[in-house]
Order: sequence, then structure tokens, then C-alpha cells
Amino acid sequence: MKSYKTIIIGGGISGVAAANELYESKSDFLLLEKKDVLGGLSTQYKHNDIYFDYSGHYFHFYKSSEAKSFVEKVLNLKTYKRLCKTHIYEKMINYPLQFHLSELDKDKADRVFKEMMAREERESISFDNMKEAFLHNFGQTLYNDFFYPFFMKYYRCSPQEITPGLYKGSIPVPSKDEVVLGYKGTKKLDTGYNATFLYPVNSSRELFDFYHKKFKENIILNSEVIKVDIDTKTLVTKNGEIYKYENIINTAGLKEFAQNIQEGLPICQYAEKLRNVSTFIFNCLLKSKLSDFSWAYLSDKDNIYYRAGYYPGDNVRCYLEASGKDNSPREYDEEKLFQEALKALKKCNMISDKDDILDYNIKFVPISYIIFDKNRESCTRIILEKLEKNNIYSCGRFGRWIYSSMGEDVLDGIKIAKKILTM
Repeated sequence: MKSYKTIIIGGGISGVAAANELYESKSDFLLLEKKDVLGGLSTQYKHNDIYFDYSGHYFHFYKSSEAKSFVEKVLNLKTYKRLCKTHIYEKMINYPLQFHLSELDKDKADRVFKEMMAREERESISFDNMKEAFLHNFGQTLYNDFFYPFFMKYYRCSPQEITPGLYKGSIPVPSKDEVVLGYKGTKKLDTGYNATFLYPVNSSRELFDFYHKKFKENIILNSEVIKVDIDTKTLVTKNGEIYKYENIINTAGLKEFAQNIQEGLPICQYAEKLRNVSTFIFNCLLKSKLSDFSWAYLSDKDNIYYRAGYYPGDNVRCYLEASGKDNSPREYDEEKLFQEALKALKKCNMISDKDDILDYNIKFVPISYIIFDKNRESCTRIILEKLEKNNIYSCGRFGRWIYSSMGEDVLDGIKIAKKILTM
């Protein structure tokens, strides 16, 4: 039985960042990845000679020099200005919708303006859930016509089930002065946390190919961990391999990972309360680019897709996202996804008819977005604390069961590795 100081579970961007930090410090480690390539949802896949992403995953570093260096050491990144739209009332409105009321029909604009101007403004105000936050900040009309139907498509649950801390400022709230300006026609397109984003000039695959080559002796692909025994400090893979460890860095989904822990650590009862949605990704290659936005949010109740966007680059590649429930890839069949995609692409003025689609491919992601309900914070805290007491450290979006950017996931992996190195 082979033994390692650190075993990293998962070769996505946070796992690879942690591995690189350990490798640079000449620390003993093994990285186990269940798929046949590194990268997870942060890489690209090839379909008929065209590379596609797993929908719109872009880099934002937020002044993190370590994360930036890890990526830019390999990738040539280009900066893009975000230009987003919201599809509502059969129109494409500039994002953020709440800053551009003049683009609505006058009766709708007047009603939303009146509701938003009636809100109470205080420096500090707390809400029990996102429904309360939306109603207070944006009024009944925008809640009924955009936020509620959008959340029902995106999270497959009501905003009333979501805690208010989810978005950390990513849904900007205009001041009353900004509401007035937007009502009068002033545009404010750079509001929000990702007014610009970075995207590889070539392919994000280069990042993972580089690091795979750098420490390939420390990587085993097609190796899914199915059991962890904290008493003997061993783990077992689906292939029957058994490894002994001193520390584990886990980047796999926290809910599933916790359920793989053998008896002795009572965390399954908390893991069972964790919720997420799955995502169906409809990637396609188009004849030409008919619109100039980066991506658009769709609240229409008559279509399953909640977001549509273009990938940057020379080829006209685009994506659509639809949420799935209960991790089931059989919820929608291919014909349903294709027909719904046609409707959504037409709504967004991305195609005129189906002949504009040259090729397409569908991917199913079992765990994509975390549902921030009333149980998430307390349950994840208990699970993570109990794991850490047993030298198991989780990081990344799915390992810590959070909402995070790729840049934040890189930094998370580096920090966990540094923590182990100081032990």
C-alpha cells in the first residue's frame, strides 16, 4: 500500500493549484482525478474539431496576484468588457435591468419606477430571504416578472428558500438617484462585480496540459475515490486501489464526499441536507454572430433556458444553460433541449432559423450551482470542522459548497496547500 503526505481528490482548477503549490515546495503528494483529463468544469472539451467550454466560465482575479500568476504563467488572457442583456417582456434590455428602466415600455417603466422610489433607504437592513430582499429593493413588478421566474428556472426553487447572503453584491441595487437616471435614459453598463472578464486567447486546456506535464508522476487519472476510512487513514478508489494518507485536500462535491466517509465521523446527516442544481449545457456553432452581447438572462416562463451567451473568439460559438433537478440527466431528452434551444436563440436574436446552427453538443453537469438555503451554512460548517479535525481539508466551489469564481478557487487551493506545508 502506497503512502503519501497529502492526497488531493479532484483535478479541477483548485486541485491543480494546490498540487502546484505542494510540488514547488517539494512536498510528497498524489492527485486523483476521476476523469481522463484534468480541468473539471474549468477546461474545454473537443467536439468535431471545435473546443467548447462548460458554459460561461471566465476569469476574474480581484487583485489576487497569486491566482493571477498561476494562470497567466501559462495562458495568454484577453480582457473583455461585459455587455449583458435581460430578456423580459419580449424585449432585450441592457443589464442590469434595474438601472435601465427607460428601456421598458412606458407603463411598465412608470410602475417599476414608482415601486423602487417608494422603498426605504437605510445603511443597514437585514432580510430573512431573497424574496424579501428583491421586494424591498426592486418592488413587486420586477419580482413577479423577472426575479421570481428567473430563480425558478435557475435554482428550481423560490427566492423565499434562498438566504439573502448568496450574491455578495453581484445583484447591484441602484440608489434612488441612479433609479431616476436610468428612468430618464442614462446607461450604466459597468455596474456589478464582473464589468470586465478575462478569457484565453487560445484554449484553457493549455493550462491543465501544462501542469499535467509538470507533475505527471504525481497524477493518476480515471481514479474515483469511493471510500475514506479516517481511523486507518486510507482511501479506496473505484478501481480497487488503496492509498494511505496523512492529509487529504478534497475538491470533489462536499455532499457526495461526506457520504463516502466510513463510520466514525457522523456527518452524513448534515450532508443529506445540502442541495444543488444540475445543468444541461447546450453548446453550438453558429453561421454568424447576429447580436453583440456577452450573455443574456432569460426569465421567460415558456422556455427552460435561463442564460444564453457567446464564447469569445473567432468562431461563433455559443451556449445555453438549463437547470436540472435531482442530478438526473434524463429529465430532458435531446429533442426537447434542441427545440427549447431554437426558441431561446431566436428570442435573443442569435439565430433567424435552425439552419443557422452548424453543429451542437449537449453536456450534463450533475453538480453545478449550490442552493443557499437555511441549512447550507450550518451544515457545511459542521461538516468542514469535523473533516479538518481529521486532517481533511476541502477547497473550491464544490469542496466547500459555496459560490466562487475560478480565480477564487485557485487562491483557495493555494491557501490550503500552504496550510498543510506549515504543519
